[in-house]
Amino acid sequence: MNKTVSLCMIVKNEEKNLSRCLKSIDGLMDEIIIVDTGSTDKTIEIAKAYNAKIYHYEWQDDFSAARNESIKYATGDWLFFMDADDELCHKDRERLLELIQKGAKDIYFFETHSFVGRTPGANITVNLNIRLVKNDGQYYYESPIHEQLKNKKQALTNLKTSIVDIKIFHYGYLKENISSKNKRERNKSILQDLMKKEPNNMFHYFNLGSEYFAENNYIKALECFNQVYKNFDEKTLYAPKLILRMVLCCYFLGLYEEGIELVEIGLLKYYPKYTELEYLKGLIYHKQKKYTLAIDAFNKCIQMKDSPSALKFIFGVGDYRSFAALADIYMALEDYYKAYEYAVKTLLYKKDYAQGVYHLVKILKAMQAEEKDVFKIMESHKANGKISNLIIGDALLKEGYHTLASQYIQLEKKESIHKDTLKAKYLFKSKAYEEVVRFLEHKPFTIDTFKMLSLSLILLKDEKIFKYLETIEDKEALKACRDLVKVYGELAHILFEQPTAVISYEKKERVYTQIIMEILNQLLQNNEFDVFEKALELLNLISDDTVLLQLGKLYHKNGYEKMAYKEIIRSIKDFDVIDKEGLRILEQCV
Repeated sequence: MNKTVSLCMIVKNEEKNLSRCLKSIDGLMDEIIIVDTGSTDKTIEIAKAYNAKIYHYEWQDDFSAARNESIKYATGDWLFFMDADDELCHKDRERLLELIQKGAKDIYFFETHSFVGRTPGANITVNLNIRLVKNDGQYYYESPIHEQLKNKKQALTNLKTSIVDIKIFHYGYLKENISSKNKRERNKSILQDLMKKEPNNMFHYFNLGSEYFAENNYIKALECFNQVYKNFDEKTLYAPKLILRMVLCCYFLGLYEEGIELVEIGLLKYYPKYTELEYLKGLIYHKQKKYTLAIDAFNKCIQMKDSPSALKFIFGVGDYRSFAALADIYMALEDYYKAYEYAVKTLLYKKDYAQGVYHLVKILKAMQAEEKDVFKIMESHKANGKISNLIIGDALLKEGYHTLASQYIQLEKKESIHKDTLKAKYLFKSKAYEEVVRFLEHKPFTIDTFKMLSLSLILLKDEKIFKYLETIEDKEALKACRDLVKVYGELAHILFEQPTAVISYEKKERVYTQIIMEILNQLLQNNEFDVFEKALELLNLISDDTVLLQLGKLYHKNGYEKMAYKEIIRSIKDFDVIDKEGLRILEQCV
């Protein structure tokens, strides 16, 4: 008799994700159990289209309670767990069917590949999660957040478990999904309540630290992780990630010696096959410019290969990420041929690695490669891999191969906002400012198109700039670029010799500095020196005491070493502000 399987899910307002999830398992499940906790969008309508059994449940700030509700209704021989922002890898559909019919274990762990950043791509973290268990009435979830599967009769370690190479893609950690659901604040609130009730439960401290880590609050994260590390137990499932995240905190906070010490303890004492730790060691040495030690670390990663599934967290550290890191190091050492060799290896191991294309083009530029040679190399990688014309076009634009970039942009047949943005960038870098305006003025609003259209109008000294800035009335658009509107507006006032207003009195406000430096960088790269000189007046409208240091770094980046030296010295004299990068630039300029 065929075994049956029940998909158990909890959802709320998942119209953007649910269809992708259910489509990925369509035809594989005998029943789909969906517990809805209060959707107000089209979630229920989408679920019904896949013949799901829908149950309504009042949300109680308790994920386990909701998951247990879904288990209660399941009638299949197996329970299969997914979230709405999950997707079963298409290549693994047959393997899952086979496992349902022939699986002899009690519990199966699958690999969850979580996309992080702005868009799905090569930036992936890997976790093991329980996805398939026998439905014998003994399983339930515990803990209101970061819920853990339990068995009523015995510990899971006493049951028959297996790790299988079936992949689930997870989209929940993309920036859009996190911000739209306000996940971090919700999770921190629940965890802080739990810690009051269970102050000795180190798993809550670990999870709270992970929330702070995801917000880039590494000081708070490390405080939580240190609490857990005082009673470190390498047998807990989260122990490897605890050490890994502690090392990452040290890396981002500049605590390099502490980070290396943790790496050595982790590798020598607990997890000798944990390639991620060796990889982080390489990153730290690279940051310290200890290039020989960094090269040794990344080569060791390649020898070790990816970590075993129970330890795996950062995708690709055993091959393409380490090759890319080696390419960066040899680029810094100005050994461009060695850098090129590793950049090519990067794309051989990860054919769709967009960042690898940017690295490769940057290296070719440093080698002063001609466009015809760059074209041959790009075509060979395009033929062997899955790199889009737009990725290649953007990489070429960044490095000044404008004519070749235009060819690749035009090769892309599918119309998209990305294509429009790249075409506008090409026109802008070609100084065809009137064409930029004509092309963009009726296109959908994006931050990138706003910047190019505004700066083009300013460079044309077209008074339409004032009307354009006033007409950005859409609330979401204004929220996304309010600071930009303020800066571009003052730049227009400067160019038209109109009265200006202070942009910010806050000395620690860096957002305006970043916007101004980006404008100045665009003007320098387009050789718009007259407008650049006037745009420098924007720096007088903010109070950030790092402006001269940032200006010095900008000059250095664009090859103006004397100006870089002058501004960094002024930063030291006028504001007593300098950092490691500034000191390094001074040494190079002497």
